[in-house]
Amino acid sequence: MRTSAPTAAHDEAKYKPVFALKVVFVLQWWQGCSGPTSIWADEFDGTALDATSWNYYLGAAWGNELQFYTNRTDNVRLEDGHLVVEARTEQLGDKSYTSGRIDTRLKQAFYPGMATAGGGVASKIRFEARMKLPEGQGLWPAFWLAPNSKECDACGPYGAWPYSGEIDIVEAINDMTYAFGTLHFGGFSSGGTFYNQGHWRPTSYKLANEWHTYAFEWAADQMWWFIDDVLFYTTHSHALSDEGWWTSSQTGTPTGPNSPFDAPFYIILNLAVGGDWPGPPDATTPLPAQLLVDYIRVLGYS
Repeated sequence: MRTSAPTAAHDEAKYKPVFALKVVFVLQWWQGCSGPTSIWADEFDGTALDATSWNYYLGAAWGNELQFYTNRTDNVRLEDGHLVVEARTEQLGDKSYTSGRIDTRLKQAFYPGMATAGGGVASKIRFEARMKLPEGQGLWPAFWLAPNSKECDACGPYGAWPYSGEIDIVEAINDMTYAFGTLHFGGFSSGGTFYNQGHWRPTSYKLANEWHTYAFEWAADQMWWFIDDVLFYTTHSHALSDEGWWTSSQTGTPTGPNSPFDAPFYIILNLAVGGDWPGPPDATTPLPAQLLVDYIRVLGYS
């Protein structure tokens, strides 16, 4: 889920996809770690969103999205033990749709190397969410991470998006044929950016309207994406090879071999409508549409 508006979605002239699915990284994801232990979780079993962990994002977004995000229970609520994020057809402001977006910015943030309860250190972090994605032209659900900063919702130690990075645990659009896992990083004065992206097209089940567990594991110099505990993508930092992630900096903070993914990131969940990537809804789009979330859990491996 982009935190800035590029001139065109997935513009090949400005983005560098790197596919780094190598056996050595598949083997290393489970080696050398103990655990896991729980760092934070929300099972959505209450009657209202936990305000000690979650914020509502209010207003319009970017990338020509068509929704207005609200904090109303029409758009975000807990129901039958699930989080419901609902997109609806209704005029609000200059937008023709409403929906929901929530985040843990400045309340809950995570990164490999963070301290855990009992005085330990988590050398690897696992994020997982059991979710049911909606299906329909123009729908764009996302579970993603952004750098934790007081300055803005996409800022971090190396500057504004994309300098401080973005981690998309899962995005899907329209008929939800593919699940995408993406890193955004890099950055130049001309506004260009780079990304590493993997995708998965299941053949034995559907992503839309079925419950699946989407997970992401993050070590200092490697990352892994899973659906129902099946690994579908992995990538690594510039510290391991020239194909790895990296960034330049807009600030005085010097970059290191694992930058920009060497700082705390917070969780975001949203259901966008329209935008440069999926395009607008049409007469076939089933609205209202719901993104359902059974739980989100963050685990640490020492």
